[in-house]
Amino acid sequence: MADFLIRVEGLRYVYGAGSEAPVEALKGVDLAVPRGEWLALIGHNGSGKSTLAKCLNALLLPTAGEVWVKGLNTRERAHWLTIRQTVGIVFQNPDNQFVASTVEEEVAFGPENLGLPPAVLRERVDEALEISGLTALRQANPHSLSAGQKGRLAIASILAMRPECLILDEATAFLDPLAREAVLELLGRLHQQGMTLIMVTHHMGEAALADRIVALAEGRIALEGDPRAFFADEAALRRLNLSAPAAVAVAAGLRERGVALPPILTERELVEALVNVKERLWAR
Repeated sequence: MADFLIRVEGLRYVYGAGSEAPVEALKGVDLAVPRGEWLALIGHNGSGKSTLAKCLNALLLPTAGEVWVKGLNTRERAHWLTIRQTVGIVFQNPDNQFVASTVEEEVAFGPENLGLPPAVLRERVDEALEISGLTALRQANPHSLSAGQKGRLAIASILAMRPECLILDEATAFLDPLAREAVLELLGRLHQQGMTLIMVTHHMGEAALADRIVALAEGRIALEGDPRAFFADEAALRRLNLSAPAAVAVAAGLRERGVALPPILTERELVEALVNVKERLWAR
């Protein structure tokens, strides 16, 4: 049996419950996240993915249904500190999350509030800065950093809390391609080390990096599967008005023009396949 870090059963969430104009954001979501999985949550604006993310670390509590983290029910206030230490969340705009005047102080802010001894606090800060590649910038002002560095600092600030799961809610949305690549490279290393990742994203290329993709539509899970199976279901993608990653779309277009290509998911796979095609043509 899989070791589930997070379990969600029958989750409903209503904004403005009891008001004259309530909005039902989640309409009965069932989800289980095994330890060490990289999960991508996708869907159009209003589909409920950010609401679901906030329910997973007790920032929002279910209107109905249940959420468990490490077997702890998010409804129980006594569990909130453990749950929020277990599941850290990084939001879309890093600048809105910074509270300190230096990178080092920013990373230290969370664990310092746990009352950790100075030696332990220093160890955690040094480790988080090393992992995120920000050691040389420890005395810099967070607001003076590049967009990619700010994204990595936001992640480092959560890593210093030693979470078992990291949620990124559109955390790469404002990044340029190079900055996004740097953040994704960091996430890849964290995943290899066994961290559970949940990425809320509109970027299909990012979703393709995950172990599993879950698509939400109108507050419900509409489609899920591993990336290859997910993006191979063209009818479902059209029904949900979702696009395939650029590499998948380009490969499909080339096949329509008679180029023999294997199944393609990532840009790297596409480049390697095209190189092989070129070599085969030269060998004739």
